[in-house]
Amino acid sequence: MRNLLVFLFIQLAAGCGGAGKDASKDGVNDKQKVELFPVTTFIKGQIHIVDSFQSVTMKYETNGNKTDSGVISIEAFKKLAAEFYTPDFNEPGVKELYKESSFADQSIKAVTFNYSTEDEDASIRRVDVVVDAHAVLSDKVRSIYMEKQRRQEDTFFYKKLYWRADRNFQIITTKQVGKSTGIVNVTKVEWN
Repeated sequence: MRNLLVFLFIQLAAGCGGAGKDASKDGVNDKQKVELFPVTTFIKGQIHIVDSFQSVTMKYETNGNKTDSGVISIEAFKKLAAEFYTPDFNEPGVKELYKESSFADQSIKAVTFNYSTEDEDASIRRVDVVVDAHAVLSDKVRSIYMEKQRRQEDTFFYKKLYWRADRNFQIITTKQVGKSTGIVNVTKVEWN
C-alpha cells in the first residue's frame, strides 16, 4: 500500500510539472515518460487473492430477461477476469495513446484517475481508477471502470467493465449487428 501512495504522489507531481512542456498534436507529451496506473498488476493481485483463499466464486449471467447463476472454477474466474487486462494498456506503444486526468472528490474522499484516448483504433477507450484517499490510512483502490470496443466486419462489440476491489466484477457486453439494436449480456462474478 505504501507503494501505491508513492505512485500516486509521483503521478500528481508529474501532472503538475508538465504544464510548460511541448505537447504533440494529440495532447500527449512525447518527451515525458508515460506512466499509467498498473491495472494489470492490480487485477492479477486480486486474482491471486481469490485463488489463494479458495474463495467461492459465483457467476450470474443475464441474457435478456433470463438470468443463470452458479459456482465457477478458479480457471473460469481467471478467464473472465482476463478481460480487464487484455490488452494491457500499459504496454509500450499502447500507453502513449492515453492521456491522464485526475480529480479529488472530497465528498466521497477519493481520487479518480481517468485515462482516455482519441485514437479510434484503440480497443480500450477509457479507464477510471478510483482510489480511497485517507489522511492516516494507506490509500486503497476502490474500483476500476473500463470501456472497450471491437469491430468484426459489420458487428460492433462494446464492453463496460467494472471491478469492485475485493468484492466482485461485472462485464456488460453489447453486440450490435449493422443498424439493429444491441443485444445485451451482463456477467457478474462475486467472491466476497
